[in-house]
Amino acid sequence: MAVEELNPIEAKKAAGLAAYVVKEDAIDDLQLENAKPLRRKIFWIIICRALIITTLSGSLLLVQIVSNENLPIAPLYYLLFAVYPLTLFYAFCYHRMGNFQAQAYMQIIGDMLFLTGLVYLSGGLLSPFYFLYIIPIITASITLYRKGSIIVAALSGILYGGLVDLMYYGVIPFFGEQKNIAHDVSVGVVFYNIFSSLFGFFAAALLSSYLSENLKRTGAQLEVKIGDLAELQHIHQDIVDNMASGLLSTGLDGRVATLNSAGCSILHCDLPSIQGKNVDRIFLMPPGFFETLYTKLLQKRVIQFESDAAAVGDESIVAGISVSLLRSREGVPDGFIFNFQDLSDIRRLEQEVRIKDRLAAVGEMAAGIAHEIRNPLASISGSVQVLCEELQLTGEQQYLMDIVMRESARLDRTLKDFLDYARPTQVAMEEINLVEIAHETITLLTNSPEFGPDHRVSLVANQPALFIADRRQWTQVFWNLMKNAIKAMPLGGTLTIEITSPDGDSYRILFRDEGVGMTKKEAQRAGEPFFSGFKRGTGLGMAIVQRIVKDYDGRFEIRSEKGEGTEIEILLPLLPKGTIQPMAGGFSA
Repeated sequence: MAVEELNPIEAKKAAGLAAYVVKEDAIDDLQLENAKPLRRKIFWIIICRALIITTLSGSLLLVQIVSNENLPIAPLYYLLFAVYPLTLFYAFCYHRMGNFQAQAYMQIIGDMLFLTGLVYLSGGLLSPFYFLYIIPIITASITLYRKGSIIVAALSGILYGGLVDLMYYGVIPFFGEQKNIAHDVSVGVVFYNIFSSLFGFFAAALLSSYLSENLKRTGAQLEVKIGDLAELQHIHQDIVDNMASGLLSTGLDGRVATLNSAGCSILHCDLPSIQGKNVDRIFLMPPGFFETLYTKLLQKRVIQFESDAAAVGDESIVAGISVSLLRSREGVPDGFIFNFQDLSDIRRLEQEVRIKDRLAAVGEMAAGIAHEIRNPLASISGSVQVLCEELQLTGEQQYLMDIVMRESARLDRTLKDFLDYARPTQVAMEEINLVEIAHETITLLTNSPEFGPDHRVSLVANQPALFIADRRQWTQVFWNLMKNAIKAMPLGGTLTIEITSPDGDSYRILFRDEGVGMTKKEAQRAGEPFFSGFKRGTGLGMAIVQRIVKDYDGRFEIRSEKGEGTEIEILLPLLPKGTIQPMAGGFSA
């Protein structure tokens, strides 16, 4: 059905009505929140009244049984038992009525009427129970504060004074066999007793209301302080949980007490799994570490160090740790605070910087090598070739000449690879398909001498992987990594290549072989020039691959175990952030 649009006047009225409803709801919520303490007090007044009446009735019954006399207190029983249905009525109103202030007045007035009846039955002016009027006055000061207590004190004075006057002047007859006090007591004594009672009632009202008002203000201030403390605790906890570094606290014995969210993320654990454990099981520390640490921290506020083996399950990280003493309010040391960060990425970057420094040095040497070695080598190779053509050589001499020519050619290829790595060439940026390049390279590989009958290559790619790059560079990446994988499987095996786009913003290229694998140290050094795991290898092929990946803002990672094969992962963003630098050519592995 169509929705009828409101004109501006009706829309304004509707908005005003909605604002009024919201305001009224807010006022109702505020009133309900303020009524909670009064509601709780009224509940306890009902409970205490029932207990007091029950205790008083039991006491009267006990007195009558012990005295073995038929005391004339039956009307007092009636009065006491009449309170029980009133209590039930109060309980009904407590659950059904919403105006708790009116309930408080109603119950207090009912109590005053009950006390007036008790005073009448016990002798009026001579009654020993007139002081009980103080109880509803105090109750009013607790529930209704100063205004209510003064009103109740005035009503108490009116009820008590009126009852005494009416009994004194014979308007109300004395109960039972009680003696009329008008013949024995002067009117001055009556008025003195009334006014002294009034003074006591108002004094009790003022004093009790003063105390209740102070208690109310103190309670409000306490709630504010509690709220401020809770807010500070929340802010403190929020700061601790949102710290980028881990924060761990222990006792003086080194057992873990707390750990923040960042610490759990760094250590790949949760607090219950390490709580109560000694911190030296988390950070590998030498024996006697805590004794030495405590002694040093007494002289120095903070101690910083690095742990090269911070144990995290079966893995390890490099952690930068700052330790300080945790002190009590009295300033007595009662624990340690460990502030730590994962420096593994920093160490890895430092290693990459060292490699780049070495590569820079290699580049500086390349020009000198080209002039000092390659040119004389060409002269030597050419001279030997001329001698071979002009001289009549014996079989052994010809064999030696062939060795010289072959080794000269191998040295020339090594120098060429070296120069290709160190000397940049121009790139031709175009849209390429990484899957198509992988297919072409697999075809070249399967027809190369290194590829044996027991070697297999599997390419997993569900869709084209289009990328803006230099085609020759990425052909070189695939060729070098595939050739290395085949070399790592001398007895055969399967090389699996996966090209996927896990998030739509990058490509993931994975090379997985079933070869001899590498140790952790060898995997870390892979990519360094002149470091190779193969005989007669220069190590320049892997270095060229890593440099190409870095130039395209990619990430290169090697995962390998000795005897378990090697897995190389390349994460390549679709839009490189940096400018692609000229890169070397050559297919050396």
